[in-house]
Amino acid sequence: MGFNEYNQFFGLFKSFADPEFFSKSFNNFKPSGIDFSSFSENSKKNLELLSQANQIVSKNLQELAKKGAEIFRNETENLFNNFKNIASSENPEQASEKHKQYINNALASSVNNGKEIFDLLSKSSNEVLQFFGQNFSHNCEPKKTEPKNSKNSNN
Repeated sequence: MGFNEYNQFFGLFKSFADPEFFSKSFNNFKPSGIDFSSFSENSKKNLELLSQANQIVSKNLQELAKKGAEIFRNETENLFNNFKNIASSENPEQASEKHKQYINNALASSVNNGKEIFDLLSKSSNEVLQFFGQNFSHNCEPKKTEPKNSKNSNN
């Protein structure tokens, strides 16, 4: 290949990288049977719906994080209170009894906390799924459109 062939190749490559080349080349390109304005409108609606769904998820994640922080704070406080109670015990039997009581309370608390978190996650999942079900089902149904230039066969 000579120098001119390289210049032609890179000139062609450079024109492909130019946005004006594409806008000029595809300006009149309209494949039959495809309604790009409808497609664009549906895409815009879907993006808006996804944004709303993300807001719902974000709100629920914040609620879940707050609940997790509250649980952590309460459990840490209970643990330190248990240490104080055990340290103030008069004998090892009393300390052992207080420790057993704390373990039972901690186990019950963990089960209740797990149930609360599970309920929050279930509520969040149901809320998001319900939102998707209500708002995206309209896009799944085929739209019936009439051809633009249909002529009556009786005429």
